[in-house]
Amino acid sequence: MLREIVNNSMKTSLSITSYGLAFPDFRRAIFPIWTDEDFDRGRLAEDDWRQTASALRKKFAGYYSKQQTTASPDQKLTSPDDSVGPESNTKAPVLLSQWRQAINDGSKPAVIFNATVMETGRRVLFTPLSSVQSKWVGWDSGDKTLDPERYNSPQTYSEFIGASDKISVDVWTGARLSATFSYVSPAARASFATLQNGKIEREPPKKESLAFQHVIDGGYHDNSGVASALDWLAAAIGDKGTDDLPFDRIALVEIRAKPFDPSKSPSSEWAAAWLGPINGILNSWDFAQTASDDTAVSRMVKSFQRYISKQNRKIQLQSFVFIPVVPEEKGPLSWHLSKKQKTFVCKAWLAERNKRVLTAFLGYVKNGDPQKPADAPAPLDDCKTAPEK
Repeated sequence: MLREIVNNSMKTSLSITSYGLAFPDFRRAIFPIWTDEDFDRGRLAEDDWRQTASALRKKFAGYYSKQQTTASPDQKLTSPDDSVGPESNTKAPVLLSQWRQAINDGSKPAVIFNATVMETGRRVLFTPLSSVQSKWVGWDSGDKTLDPERYNSPQTYSEFIGASDKISVDVWTGARLSATFSYVSPAARASFATLQNGKIEREPPKKESLAFQHVIDGGYHDNSGVASALDWLAAAIGDKGTDDLPFDRIALVEIRAKPFDPSKSPSSEWAAAWLGPINGILNSWDFAQTASDDTAVSRMVKSFQRYISKQNRKIQLQSFVFIPVVPEEKGPLSWHLSKKQKTFVCKAWLAERNKRVLTAFLGYVKNGDPQKPADAPAPLDDCKTAPEK
């Protein structure tokens, strides 16, 4: 089952989105009439991911609970296993809000899909969590309407459009919106859907509503997810207090796409004069996020230790970073991985540095101390089975 999950995670998403770009979306751009919201490259990608997950669930049915959570009555949606309508082959949406009970009982993780508002650059979250808001603690925290508004924590998308936690989104839509990058998946705005008489009815937002703004890839604002993880942790501690927290150990696990390289060759005078501003913006954006994440994690660890010590309860927080590095090879960042690139990913996980981090992580989880390493499980693959083509 784990091997199949790994294979699915490296399955191409480019073919289905290319089809959507070449046919329905090209027609929409040239002749924007008779268009169907359910038939574009974004929806096609969602359906492809949904079918992959459904096939895995059926193949390994014994690993899954048969109990299904359902939407609240005001959302007017049926069970995830019911068909949307007689003329549709798709399934009813599985709303993120439907996962809340499973999160509460510990059978599902509290996932967060980061997204960015295209018009403003603001970070919003698609998540089962009702909120990750924490109070502003500055000198003006007593004012209920801060001026200017303080952005010390992000909003869920439902909060962003002014609906508190009353609006939810399909799991696969949330995943797709967090990966709306560079024309592969389109920028999207909301439409409000209800299920009536076995058919989905949609209503566009009003133009003065924030829901009329577009949502794009979360990486424009938070490329690693570290900021949202720390926001969730701060909100959980603020909401429950240390006495009610159901854990004694926190491991922050980060997977970075590549290591930082400080030894890049200097640019030529021509490139510095003509391309310097754009190169500076792009390179600063990349490194600034990594540096900001490291700074935020370090400060969280320190403040967490001080806070916990005052509460007279021992709760640990440690950070672990995995980086795919193979000597003399460059890692892929693509929606379509070749067999050679898949082999690179396998080799990177088996690299000595990542093995060392994994044993430290397991030692921390099992023994409470990363300096007391625990044995890592055998790898799923030795990286020799796939031809390097």
